[in-house]
Amino acid sequence: MLRLFFSFCFLFSVMPLAAQEPLSLRFEQAIQINRGNNKLQICAHKAETLQDRTVGLMFQESLPEKGGMVFDFQETDIVHMWMRNTVLPLDMIFIDETGTIVKISEKATPFSLEIISSDVPARFVLEVNAGVAKKFSIKKGDEIIFKMKKCSLE
Repeated sequence: MLRLFFSFCFLFSVMPLAAQEPLSLRFEQAIQINRGNNKLQICAHKAETLQDRTVGLMFQESLPEKGGMVFDFQETDIVHMWMRNTVLPLDMIFIDETGTIVKISEKATPFSLEIISSDVPARFVLEVNAGVAKKFSIKKGDEIIFKMKKCSLE
């Protein structure tokens, strides 16, 4: 996994500058967060391509309150993220292969190169605006359901 992380970092460092601009976000993946009887729906951009996963939310100047980006790493392992070129403070929600939240890293610092680790195996990361986890009482152990339907913030 560490080799994959460093390969990812190297790949990003050699990407042409033109590729380092904000992605055109498509908020289409409906994600339901279950905490007891409470349910919250987030509408996320799916980071499906290598460019989407590499650029992520870098350079984005705003994000809807119930909008986000979800990364699917296809395998379960320790996940490492960072905030390089990311303008917005974010909450990072680490999710295992069963859809259970295994860690929440709140209020990640914009532009920081500090590594934010899942500390335990995870398959997905859901990035949302900083403060969303606290505002909606999202906690470790909550269940995530990736809905088959599309959603829209409009």
